[in-house]
Amino acid sequence: MNFVKNITITVIICATAVLIVILSTQAVLGYKKTGTGGITVTGSASQDFVSDLIVWRGSFSRTGQSLGDTYSQLKSDSDAVSAYLQGESVNTDDIVFSSVNIQYNYRDEVTTDAQGNTTRTTVQDGYTLTQTVTIQSDQVDQIEAVSRDVTKLIDTGIVFLSSQPEYYYTKLDELKINMIADATKNARTRVEQIAQNSDSKIGQLLDSSLGVFQITALNSSSDEFSGTGTLNTWSKWKTASITVKLYYSIE
Repeated sequence: MNFVKNITITVIICATAVLIVILSTQAVLGYKKTGTGGITVTGSASQDFVSDLIVWRGSFSRTGQSLGDTYSQLKSDSDAVSAYLQGESVNTDDIVFSSVNIQYNYRDEVTTDAQGNTTRTTVQDGYTLTQTVTIQSDQVDQIEAVSRDVTKLIDTGIVFLSSQPEYYYTKLDELKINMIADATKNARTRVEQIAQNSDSKIGQLLDSSLGVFQITALNSSSDEFSGTGTLNTWSKWKTASITVKLYYSIE
């Protein structure tokens, strides 16, 4: 009886061991079949370009006691600015004057009565009228030169404040599409190289994500990348860059 009992226990132990091996093997096979292991690669692309649109703004103002007289002076300045720009061959359609901004000026007036008591009163002290002119043009070099030579206006007695020109690119959408394609190719090349070096095979593309476009001044370290994207406007020469992340399965 003890012999039979020992045989039975041995059979049970062997069967259990075989079952454990089978279950373990199935678990491993199932992981290989349905596992989500993969590799993520980042591709990048950059492109240098020259802006094809310039926006330049300037403002001028007049201060006076009479609103009517001050406006007449500002209107004369506005006509002079328009004539100057047209004399510099700026297209009339590219010149836009804003509405006139009216600022009321005040001053403190102090009076003293017979008893020596002083009273401080705020009274209106004339007006300051300001107008802005904006030039938006595809003649980038021409408008750039005009903005630098604006002292001619100042010499005529016009209080003209010139802003730094802003530079843009009207074909940015087309540029972005081409750069996305280049960044994707770059990512694919990288993952293929990784697979070759690690003796692996790249499977299906499981996921992808696109970074934000960064547009910085060419060869400049003053512009910093941002999580929401950088858009440089002060430089005519720019560099656009983008990243693409691709997630592949590994076979």
